[in-house]
Amino acid sequence: MYTYNASMDSKQLTTRQAESMRNALIPHVRYLYRMQTRMEKTGFPQTDELFQATKRAYDAAQDLCMKLHYLSCKSGVGSQAGNNQRETSP
Repeated sequence: MYTYNASMDSKQLTTRQAESMRNALIPHVRYLYRMQTRMEKTGFPQTDELFQATKRAYDAAQDLCMKLHYLSCKSGVGSQAGNNQRETSP
C-alpha cells in the first residue's frame, strides 16, 4: 500500500473530476451486474464464495458510482446552489 503526504479528500474534487471518475467506473459496474445476473441464471447458490464476492464487488462499485454521481452534481442532492466552489476548478 502506498502512502502519500498530500492531504486531499472528496470535498476537494471538482464536479468534472467526479463525473470523469464515475464515467470510468460505469462499465465495470455494468460488467459486475451482468456477471452476478449470469451466476443467478446458471444456478449458483447464494452461499457460493464466488457469488458472494461478486455481489459484494457489485454493491461496493454501485455505491461508489452513486457517491461520485452526487459529487458531480452542481446543486441539489449533495450541495447548495450558488455555493458550490468545486465546479469552478479546471
